[in-house]
Amino acid sequence: MEFIELIHEPAGESLDFQPHLFIAASGYESRSTIIPESFGQSNAIKIAFAFTEFSKELQRPKNDQFYLANQYELIPTSSEEAPDYEAIFNRFKGHELKVMIDISVMPRLWYHSLLRFFLGTRKFQNVHIRILYCPAFSGAPLKRNRAVKLEKFTMIENIRERVQSNKNKALVLGLGSQKGVAQAVYDMLRPDSCTLLYADPNIQKDYVENVFVNNHALINQMDIRNLKGYPLDNTEEIYRMLVDTILPLRRDYHVVIIPQGPKIFSLITMILQMSYPDIDLYYPTFKVRQIRDRVPFNEISSLDLVFGTE
Repeated sequence: MEFIELIHEPAGESLDFQPHLFIAASGYESRSTIIPESFGQSNAIKIAFAFTEFSKELQRPKNDQFYLANQYELIPTSSEEAPDYEAIFNRFKGHELKVMIDISVMPRLWYHSLLRFFLGTRKFQNVHIRILYCPAFSGAPLKRNRAVKLEKFTMIENIRERVQSNKNKALVLGLGSQKGVAQAVYDMLRPDSCTLLYADPNIQKDYVENVFVNNHALINQMDIRNLKGYPLDNTEEIYRMLVDTILPLRRDYHVVIIPQGPKIFSLITMILQMSYPDIDLYYPTFKVRQIRDRVPFNEISSLDLVFGTE
């Protein structure tokens, strides 16, 4: 299928969308069930990917109980593996499909692989996806206890052959609040050009302070013109800023995006990759020394994606 349209502000209320399938996730955070609790009555098939990790910690038993009580099918899924979307969507017949997915507690691999599945499938003529996201209070960053690695996300296989290997490398690096991660990524890739992007939520000022404090050394290496803040509550502006950043670079540079930071930012970079598959997309991975609950914060964000066949 082809990616046809991105709708930043879907018409009507976010939860008025009537899907054939609703996908959620059961994790250890309080916000795991915030959106499903508001879903209400529906004829949709409901599934929840249940993390195989941390099955007894914090709010996880309570969240599992909620999903079972509300007729969700729990599908055990590792955070390090893509869900089996082929098996899931084999259940559906017909030309049209409407899917709602709550990515609030999902690892990036899970929703990137969903977008990739629809780009590669020919099972349907039209697919309309509504993506929902409930942000969380940021809190102080947890300490990490392992080295940073990079995990590659690719929409189309073998696209690397189209990238000229002799081009210089331009890095578009999202800044998170975790100390030392962005610097480690920069040192690994050693780009010829670098633009730093950071979320600037107008309420959680402590998050922005953590971003600047914990990335102080790297920020000081950059020209101030290459440090840009984006409004976390405006997906259209995030998308526009990313397009305006990468388009002037693509002719002369091999562009690499590292979408560290809030989950909605990484989602937008994945959507961008569907239109510009020659861009390399990586995400830094590392382990932290403890886990903690993340409670919901602010309003639910939503985006609609439309896929179709020629």
